[in-house]
Amino acid sequence: MKIAKLLSLAMMLGAFAFALTSCGQRERGPSDVVRSYLSDLQSGNVERAFGLFYFGEEDYADELSALVEKYELSLAEIGGIQSFELPEGGETISEDGLTAKVIAQVTYGDGSSEKIAFQTVNVDGTWKLDISSLISPK
Repeated sequence: MKIAKLLSLAMMLGAFAFALTSCGQRERGPSDVVRSYLSDLQSGNVERAFGLFYFGEEDYADELSALVEKYELSLAEIGGIQSFELPEGGETISEDGLTAKVIAQVTYGDGSSEKIAFQTVNVDGTWKLDISSLISPK
């Protein structure tokens, strides 16, 4: 009888913990990942921004540090990201739900702006930026 009560208590605690961790969370979609990426770049956290990319099965550790450094320099030359917006209707998810395209309008500190099409990929239920969509600023 004690074991049944303990097992019941453990199951209730597990359900309560699950409810607490999932409460208020929503699934992050392709636009959310692009928004996080651009926010990280805007705040100068290039390394964290690059953590949102999917690199496939390849190990890009050596190339990544050089790429982060190059990107930091490029952003500094154009005054960083002043602002960005993701226009309504700018997200297109593929029929199979594994890839998506997200359009963003980015304005740089030097006053220039550009429209960027980001490719995203759904990896095990998590949206990531596809490294092939990396577009170097200016």
